[in-house]
Amino acid sequence: MGLNYQGRRTPENSVDFFDHPWSEWFAMRDAGKDLLERHAKKRRTTTYKKFWSGVQSGFAGDVGKSGRQVPQLLRYIGELSFDKYGLILTALVVTDGHDPHPSEGFFRLAARLGLIPEDEAPEKGVEWIGMSKAQRTFWKAQVEGLYKYFAD
Repeated sequence: MGLNYQGRRTPENSVDFFDHPWSEWFAMRDAGKDLLERHAKKRRTTTYKKFWSGVQSGFAGDVGKSGRQVPQLLRYIGELSFDKYGLILTALVVTDGHDPHPSEGFFRLAARLGLIPEDEAPEKGVEWIGMSKAQRTFWKAQVEGLYKYFAD
């Protein structure tokens, strides 16, 4: 799976992730990936809230709160999609509001993957005030690339 970070929890060093057995976590990841691929085929984005609801809908039990899980789940999906087709599928998950856009985590992942310069990634611990022109251009290119990749 994509990049391997020192200190990251893995199936090899832990029995669960966010209190989910790894098999369930990977099923959540796959449900999220499948949801986003369907959105790409329809040339649509989704919000963080709708993404989490979509992931939850595939499970009989409670998958817990989204706050800490969604960023990690999106990272896993983003790495998997980049490995598979060279694009970050999570570009399709955006904020609510008049100017929908991905969160800063999307750009941090893009920098870790070498797709944008490190200095274009929002700094951790510093309030992100929104996309730069270069970030917006990169994000839009990812979205259009996904739409083209998944075109029927």
